[in-house]
Amino acid sequence: MKKVLAIGVSVLITLVLSWLLLRSVPFSALRDALDSVSLIAVLVGFVMAVLISVFRGMRYWLLLRGAGSLDKLTSIVCVHNLLINVMPVRTGELGFPYFARKIGIPAGTSVGALIVGRLFDLFALVTLLFVGAVFVPGSALFAQAKLSALVVTGIVLLLLILTVLFRHAAHRVVHAFANKPRISQHNVGVWLVQKVEEVLHGLDVLKSPFAVLGAYGCSVLNWLAQAVITLLMLQAVGIEFSFAQVLLAMTLANLVSAVPINGFAGFGTVEAIWAGVLVAMGVPLIAGVSAGLLIHVANLGYTAVLGLYGSIRLAQYKKV
Repeated sequence: MKKVLAIGVSVLITLVLSWLLLRSVPFSALRDALDSVSLIAVLVGFVMAVLISVFRGMRYWLLLRGAGSLDKLTSIVCVHNLLINVMPVRTGELGFPYFARKIGIPAGTSVGALIVGRLFDLFALVTLLFVGAVFVPGSALFAQAKLSALVVTGIVLLLLILTVLFRHAAHRVVHAFANKPRISQHNVGVWLVQKVEEVLHGLDVLKSPFAVLGAYGCSVLNWLAQAVITLLMLQAVGIEFSFAQVLLAMTLANLVSAVPINGFAGFGTVEAIWAGVLVAMGVPLIAGVSAGLLIHVANLGYTAVLGLYGSIRLAQYKKV
């Protein structure tokens, strides 16, 4: 029932926002935007999308300390990215531990790696937001972006510190909890303790400077590749931004879109967010909405193709 309700709400959001946007932007302008993308831009964007999946696969390979091959983890990431894009309320995140378990990685361990990976995603995104804000001093969003970057950076660092502290304290609590007769004598209690231990084991990777720096570096490269896709799509609709401006716009749009309220497959919400950011940076509304649609369709198309590839590869692993 909850799943049906979530899908219904996401479809409603898509219909309402799409109606509001189409009232302000002619449908012909959106069609022209889709027609304006060159084949070279599509192919270069696809190469960037492949690199994004590879960088994310490398990140999880580092965070999982080599559990599972890079090829398998990259295939999981391809499917995971697609699920995130099409499923409502961020429920697609569950795909990563589900498929990781299929290749022998405990669900709790993969959840721990996913949590840390998302923190690095946020930290890398904020780093690039700060870079964009510094190199676009004339932007009306400069002061707000700089303040946002500092605030979110502080929050992420605090979360990382709390995660490390929580890991040590949680180990002691779980061990004490597991030794209680009422828990150790019941299957449900034993299973719950086991899963919590797996998550904590996944967080142990924070003790490795090499894994931490490597995962952070992969996260930065991931967002830089995404920025190239964004730049190509903006140029297709005639928006001539510098790379620093692209970083500023992309990071702000992605930080806002992290809120787990979105339309069906993101339609409506993604375009509205991009339009808001681009209009604030001086882009006309029609161009802003058209660019948002183009960026969204490109990312959705790339993740669909790579998601299909990942599904085929995972099916092959099961047969081996």
